[in-house]
Amino acid sequence: TTRIYTMPFTTTSTMWQLSFPYPEKAARKLVKDPAALKAEILKLCGSWHEPIPAMLRGTPLDGMSGYPVYDRQLLEPHILRKPSQQVGRRVTLMGDAAHPMTPFRAQGANQALSDAVLLSDMLAES
Repeated sequence: TTRIYTMPFTTTSTMWQLSFPYPEKAARKLVKDPAALKAEILKLCGSWHEPIPAMLRGTPLDGMSGYPVYDRQLLEPHILRKPSQQVGRRVTLMGDAAHPMTPFRAQGANQALSDAVLLSDMLAES
């Protein structure tokens, strides 16, 4: 899925973040070449509704960066500890460490806060 997130950065500029699937080896090469990255972005999103294409076309190359983002499956409890190991060290995962999510809308930080409230409620009840 190709997704874009935008927000005002200053009174005259907009910050945008685009996520799209791409083969890892090709992505690692693409992010090293801002002109090629911009061309690929315009190929993917150039026909979207305005003002998206104009915003993308108007972004200077020195204002762009890219990096691969990885998706992963949900962590299942059996992955963290073998069923036979019921004693010993404990660990608590919260936020995007426990819930896979792409870096949009500060979901990881918000999920961590929500998880912390839930954990404190559960500890208070135990």
